[in-house]
Amino acid sequence: MSEHVAVLNFLKEAGFKVNSEYRVFSDLDKLINHCYRWQTERFNLNYTIDGLVLKVNSLPLQERLGATVKSPRWAIAYKFPPEQAVTRVKNIFVRVGRTGVLTPTAELNPVRLAGTTVSKATLHNEDFIKEKDIRVGDLVLVQKSGGYNSGNTGRAA
Repeated sequence: MSEHVAVLNFLKEAGFKVNSEYRVFSDLDKLINHCYRWQTERFNLNYTIDGLVLKVNSLPLQERLGATVKSPRWAIAYKFPPEQAVTRVKNIFVRVGRTGVLTPTAELNPVRLAGTTVSKATLHNEDFIKEKDIRVGDLVLVQKSGGYNSGNTGRAA
């Protein structure tokens, strides 16, 4: 086998689950259009994704490119822009963390973002609240930060 796609087909034939949505491109513009298309298409999946992994298909070229300590040089993650929603601040309260750090938190009208319901957002600190002039009753733009497994918190912007 000299191509990554042949490995995927082999694994599929051997009974492993392989995502059927993979594509092979020889044209950069088509690859870029594919990435942009999936920014919207991802919402039609029955699972949540936050991006695509783009890989060199040639196994000899993969081997020649090698890897760093952290990742292969022949694959890259294309991350979608974070989902955002507008909602209203219902309340602002201070949470005490396990180390005693005080964190102002906004209670929000719940909104769906990145496969979860967001009803609270960290306001970071008092300076952040003053700088943004965030008050109860305000409309705020909320986005998920730190990926899809970050719980029911958002970040007020």
